[in-house]
Amino acid sequence: MAIRRMEINLKDFSHIRIGPQSWVWSVNNSLEVLNDPAFVLDKLVLGNCSKLLLPNRLEEAFLNVDQEPVIEHSEGLLHVSSGTKLSDLLQYAMEEGLGGFDFMAGIPGTVGGLVWMNGGSFGKHVWSQIYQIRAITSSGEVIWLRPEDVEAEYRNSHLHRLGVKFVVDAFLYYKHEDKQDVREQILRNIEYRKRRHPVEYPSLGSTFKNSKGYKAWELLTEVGMAGYRIGDAMFSTKHANFIINLGNATREDVLRLIELGQARVYKHFGIWLEPEIVIL
Repeated sequence: MAIRRMEINLKDFSHIRIGPQSWVWSVNNSLEVLNDPAFVLDKLVLGNCSKLLLPNRLEEAFLNVDQEPVIEHSEGLLHVSSGTKLSDLLQYAMEEGLGGFDFMAGIPGTVGGLVWMNGGSFGKHVWSQIYQIRAITSSGEVIWLRPEDVEAEYRNSHLHRLGVKFVVDAFLYYKHEDKQDVREQILRNIEYRKRRHPVEYPSLGSTFKNSKGYKAWELLTEVGMAGYRIGDAMFSTKHANFIINLGNATREDVLRLIELGQARVYKHFGIWLEPEIVIL
């Protein structure tokens, strides 16, 4: 296993451009961890940091973003290493004519992060397309899990309940489709996101989870949070469930905005907004 330890500024890596200078570990791809499962046990696992609000200090982190991703398909199953960026997976799907992945279009994370959070969009979540995953538990055991083993729900896989520490890889169903059709649907979804979301600013995507009966952005807009700013962090006027970084926002700015948004919505509607982002 080719393990590297390097010092990076996680502010440059974070999708909201907030994070500390830190030493992190990395490997070429997540499958290499199978050579030494204990490697990840004492480390904080980071993905593409697209949904993580990082702390001001961070030590012993493993940056699971593959430099040499494993992406291959056969007989209806796509095999992909967990550190694979979703953009790389989608590029492969367009080149090979693999349908069923357009719901990932525009999501800036990795496969592992998507699996852990049961992420998705356009009414679909990744665990509805998973055949099985391979994972390492907190005791260092390598296990296989299928959807029937997992209590996945909206924006949560609850893998921690099964003792999972690290997702190694995943096998997902696909359908062979016309390459042009696959490409056009993926690009349509990306353009839809660009029109609706403030992609021109650093952000962590949706701040709060939606729930049956309401959408978080609507509640936040109703209570006057759209355009509300603390420091350089602001609830977007384009989509009020996005907190954007206008330049030099801090972790504390974002946390204060989150708390204020929750308090205002609860006061007016009696609804407590649950964060979708992960606050470390």
